[in-house]
Amino acid sequence: MSVLACGLNTSGQVVGGGPGVLCCPAPVCVPPGVTAARVAFSHILWSTDGVMYCGSVPVALQVKVRDVAVGKEHSMALTVAGDVLTWGSGMRGQLGIGELCQSEKPVPVESLQGVPVTAIACGAWHCVALSGSGDLYVWGWNESGQLGFPYKCEGSQSLFSFFEHSCRCPKSDVVKQGTDDHSTREPMQSDQYGQLGLGHVRAVQEPCRVFRGGVRGMCAGGWNSVFLTAEGHPTP
Repeated sequence: MSVLACGLNTSGQVVGGGPGVLCCPAPVCVPPGVTAARVAFSHILWSTDGVMYCGSVPVALQVKVRDVAVGKEHSMALTVAGDVLTWGSGMRGQLGIGELCQSEKPVPVESLQGVPVTAIACGAWHCVALSGSGDLYVWGWNESGQLGFPYKCEGSQSLFSFFEHSCRCPKSDVVKQGTDDHSTREPMQSDQYGQLGLGHVRAVQEPCRVFRGGVRGMCAGGWNSVFLTAEGHPTP
C-alpha cells in the first residue's frame, strides 16, 4: 500500500521540506503497510506496524499503536493493549486528563485505565472511546450537545438513555463505482490549498476525477486529503 497526500503543507504535515501548498497528490515517505490515516485541519497522523507518524516523522512511543484519531487541535492514539493516549490542546477538556491545559507529549487518559478500549474517534474539540463491552465514553466540549448530554446541562443525564436516532440524511456518493471494478474519486468544494489534488487552487462546483482506479482508501480534513493506493500508485 502506498500513501499520497495533497493540500496545505506549511508545517511539513504532508511532505517535510516541501512547498507550502501541494496541488497534486505527492508520495509520502512512510514505511509500507499503513493501517490507519487520519486528517485534521493542520496535521496528519497514520500508523503502520504499530508505529505512529505525524506527517513523515515517527512519534517516539514505548507502546505499539493500533489506531489514531485527530481533532482540530488535539490527537488521540489507541494502543494495542487498549489504552488511550491524548496530546495537543486541551483548553476545552478534549484531552480527558481532568484539567484545561496543553500537552506536547502523549499522555494516558487515566480515567480509562483498566477499560479495554477497542475504538476511538475525535470531533473538533471532543473525544469518543468505545470499550469492548459496548460502553461509550465521551469528553471535551459540549457547546452544542455533541457529547450526548443536553446543552449546558449541570446534571449527568445522558441523551443516549432515552434517545434513538436512525439517520435518514440524504446520501452523498463521493465514491463512484466504475465499470472496471475500480473506484473513481470525485471531490468538490473549496480548493484553497490544493486539497482536492487537481493541480490548481481554484474552487470547483462539480465533481472532478483525481484518480482512475487503484485507490483503496481515503480520508480528508480541513485542508488536506490522503489517498491509500495499491503499490505502483495510479497516475492522477
